[in-house]
Amino acid sequence: MKESKPLFTNDLFKQAVALLLALVAIQSTVLGFWKGQVVHEMNVRQRFTLQNQVQSNLTKNIGQVKTSAYLKVYERWLEMNTIANQEFESGDEEAAQRYWWIADRVLANLSPVMVPPYFNFYESGASGEFMPPDFLAYESDTYITSTALNNERVVNNNQVYEQLKSKRVRFTDLAIVLAIGLFLLGNSLKISAVPRSVMASFGLAIIIYSLAQMVIVQ
Repeated sequence: MKESKPLFTNDLFKQAVALLLALVAIQSTVLGFWKGQVVHEMNVRQRFTLQNQVQSNLTKNIGQVKTSAYLKVYERWLEMNTIANQEFESGDEEAAQRYWWIADRVLANLSPVMVPPYFNFYESGASGEFMPPDFLAYESDTYITSTALNNERVVNNNQVYEQLKSKRVRFTDLAIVLAIGLFLLGNSLKISAVPRSVMASFGLAIIIYSLAQMVIVQ
């Protein structure tokens, strides 16, 4: 009756594989930590994107409502001035003064667009025509610029999110590759002769490849 041989006949090989298995464990730990960081950053980017979208829409909507209201104030101001001029031309100076007072003392104070730098009653164009309030400059100062900036932030956050998503997928793929390397190294301990060396060599190659790819992706 033949005696059973020990499972490991080469202590040096056993020690080398043990070191490789330890390296796989370290790689897996680092890979899991890096992947966790990526997922956290993805969540942060999603939150920033949502926040910027809400701010952009809210700022734009409020700005448009205000501009519409101030435009109505300006239209009423024009109406009061037109009536005042008509009363003045008809000889009723007292009535004209009342309408001018409503236009300049009441209506003009209801809108920030009715004062400099957006409007100057005494300013005229190059050909002498009446210059209305610069509503476009007011919109730019109050919400157009900030809305455009928030929209740009949304685009940038989406781009970074897609890059992080790709990075997360690469880390997941590397985790699968490491599992294959772990499988090969583990099986190399159960067999002997040439197949053992082949499996260990493939496992070592996978470990080196995974390590290089982890650094590159990170």
